[in-house]
Amino acid sequence: MILLEKKQKEQNAQLKLYREWKRLVRDDIKKAHGQDFANLMRILRNLKLAEVDVLVLFVAEARWLLESDLTTRLATLSYIDGSLVRCNVRNGLPHFDDPLWDEPPNAFLKIRKMLTGV
Repeated sequence: MILLEKKQKEQNAQLKLYREWKRLVRDDIKKAHGQDFANLMRILRNLKLAEVDVLVLFVAEARWLLESDLTTRLATLSYIDGSLVRCNVRNGLPHFDDPLWDEPPNAFLKIRKMLTGV
């Protein structure tokens, strides 16, 4: 029992550090990109299934994001991924809808390519 409690405390401590790091990264992005970042987060908060292609276009035209440092691009990709997953779940779709190898890329894969090159 003591080992389980110790493990739980360690996991809680790690989660607390992770959440603090995420908050610091988000605050840095807000500071550097202000209203541009706020606009993206507003889109992500209210994303509807029919607007996913608009999100892809928004990212493609977001010079501030495409030209930002890797940490900003990866953190933002994480926010985008979470929004896409929530959008899928709200609409009764699987969490992830990655296409098969012979199908065209979905919104996440298109955005990931823009932000990471992969």
